[in-house]
Amino acid sequence: MEGLFLKILNMSITGGYVILAVVLIRLLLRRAPKKYSYFLWAVVFFRLVCPVSFSSAISIFGIKPFNMSAAQSSGAAALTYVPGNIGLMTQPRVTVGIPMANSLISGSLPSAAPAASVNPLQIWVSVGTALWFIGMAALLLYGIVSFIRVRRRMSTAVLRKDGIRQSDKIRTPFILGFFRPKIYIPFGLSEKEEEYILSHERYHLRRMDHIIKPVGFLVLVLHWFNPLVWLAYALMSRDMEMSCDEYVLAHRGGGISAAYSTSLLSFASNRRLPSAGPLCFGETGIRERIRNALNWKRPRLWVTVAAGVLCALAIVSCAANPKESQAAEDGMPIGTYAFEKQVYMNPLSSFIAFDDYVEYYALTDNTFTVISYDGNRYPFSITPEETEFDEAAFKDSFFIQMEPIDVSQYKIRKQYNLIGANRRIYVMDDEIWIASVHEITSGTRPGEYIWSIYRIVPYDGVLPGTISPDAGAKAESLELLDGIFQGGAYLSYIDMGSLAQSHTSSVRHFALPEDEYLERYRVLFDCDWEKSDELRDPADGEACLFLGKDTTGFWFFPYTNEVSYMEDGTAAATWRAGSGTGTLYEVILAEFSGYEADYTNVTIPAGEGDSFEEAARAYLEEYGTYLQNMTPENLERITDFKTLDTEVFLTKEGDDSIFGFRCRFAVKPVVYNSVFWWSGNTETGTGELDGWLIMYRELRLERQDGLWQCTDMGTGGLSLE
Repeated sequence: MEGLFLKILNMSITGGYVILAVVLIRLLLRRAPKKYSYFLWAVVFFRLVCPVSFSSAISIFGIKPFNMSAAQSSGAAALTYVPGNIGLMTQPRVTVGIPMANSLISGSLPSAAPAASVNPLQIWVSVGTALWFIGMAALLLYGIVSFIRVRRRMSTAVLRKDGIRQSDKIRTPFILGFFRPKIYIPFGLSEKEEEYILSHERYHLRRMDHIIKPVGFLVLVLHWFNPLVWLAYALMSRDMEMSCDEYVLAHRGGGISAAYSTSLLSFASNRRLPSAGPLCFGETGIRERIRNALNWKRPRLWVTVAAGVLCALAIVSCAANPKESQAAEDGMPIGTYAFEKQVYMNPLSSFIAFDDYVEYYALTDNTFTVISYDGNRYPFSITPEETEFDEAAFKDSFFIQMEPIDVSQYKIRKQYNLIGANRRIYVMDDEIWIASVHEITSGTRPGEYIWSIYRIVPYDGVLPGTISPDAGAKAESLELLDGIFQGGAYLSYIDMGSLAQSHTSSVRHFALPEDEYLERYRVLFDCDWEKSDELRDPADGEACLFLGKDTTGFWFFPYTNEVSYMEDGTAAATWRAGSGTGTLYEVILAEFSGYEADYTNVTIPAGEGDSFEEAARAYLEEYGTYLQNMTPENLERITDFKTLDTEVFLTKEGDDSIFGFRCRFAVKPVVYNSVFWWSGNTETGTGELDGWLIMYRELRLERQDGLWQCTDMGTGGLSLE
């Protein structure tokens, strides 16, 4: 239901723009026959019910201030302003098709709350969906009840020989019914008034207005939250009536304008329609119709032709999405771009760019700059080189390829090598990809290989600020690091909301001996540091990584580049820290993920009488449960686990305190391409295991203090001696 609501919301935004365009075009057509204004509402209906459309160079969305590149990031056919997964995004981003407003709106959205069970936007979307459904139900109930009330009231109407029904309970004529519509008129009409009214109502029937208006009401029900749709429904009803008035005037002769207006005036003075709700309709907008009838003149031919041409152009331009990216036609796509989606990542990489990853790219004729979300800039002087795209060579550019990228679907395929930046730009129809390239000079397969491919979209917003590297700040952080490592430190994941582990089966506190880990962390801290003027303490409900001991050490704040040094529980210094590979938080999170996912953290009771086979299977089940219940942010976490088979082997001496077993098990990693799961003897599942990874491992278990503990796990050749 939430997915449907977001689809309706996206269509409503597009429809809102088209409604505004139609309102402006109606002003240009104010002296033209009203049937042209009425026809214009067809394109509004199309935009409000159809999520896809064709692309054309003639589109209102292709002119300033519109820029629909971000809205078309999933393809040119659909305009998506609010992503379907916005509730799950770490840093939610939306577009309204107007770059100036995009950053303002996205900046006001609440960020993810890692410590909470759900993100704030998930709650907003759920509440919005519930309100939308309640509003629809209320409007539908109103329409149905109104229709039933009118039908009951008209049950006493008198049927005439000509099929017209008359009632003394109404003062204005209307049509009731869908498949067998009936015209109802009041008693007491003069012969001329009845003649005008029946011509008017019969033209409604001929034009199927008795179907069009209820269908329009159903569209209004879907988009009830959009005030522009209410405006469109009211204006469409007015144009519907005026165009029928003009039909009567044109076919009865312009000399009846005064008499026709008088009949309309009589309806206005006796306005007492019996709640003719949205599923039936009568005479509406009487005052405007009287003015229009009195001012009506038979239009000149050139006015009719011009109105018809303008109406046709307006319908096409409002129905069409902007033409696909011109990059393929105009050469290398110069400009500023933002990350949109990861297309490929080398399985050997420990980094995964999720859909909420933020990075920007500035491309000129001779420079290429990467801008991280925290403002760090990494410029390159480049020499662009356009080369012919070769599909076979493209496939050979992947050192490790698990799922081949199918490029045969693209008609336009161009490649630009950015010499000096180890990057390539690929133009694939309306999509733009940026690929990072690594050169391998040794081994059996030397050459240039693609490391990652991102899909990028044009960006017109404000770019983030930059970190100004400060050697003094970096030296200060390293000195403090040395201090907390004296005697050893700990790396912890701490939830400030409860100051407790949210999963009791998960180990979140890891000892780092000074002699083994200090130099490693000095290397990890070797990034850009800038001292902040404002001190930052962990907030209530915030989940952070902590490196230190007791209440002194470094706090790494999630989804930011900020790091604070806490002394006795109080912030003593705050920096911004990051590099071209990401923030220091991301680096430390990768470290923590490895510690937490280590197999030595899992033990099981060594039960009396249990066979080695039972112990092996019990250990695997506990291992799978542990991996599923790790810290939610852990890069190696899985969502499901299955033991496939086990084979036990023992020592030659028959030592019952140690045994080994070979096994196959299947996992569903949160990060599918994680090197942790692709480090060896791994294959993709098929059939019932489609979407799983199948692992072959050999384990050695030793019994210590009544527990079985894994002391070795590998991909083969394990020895018990």
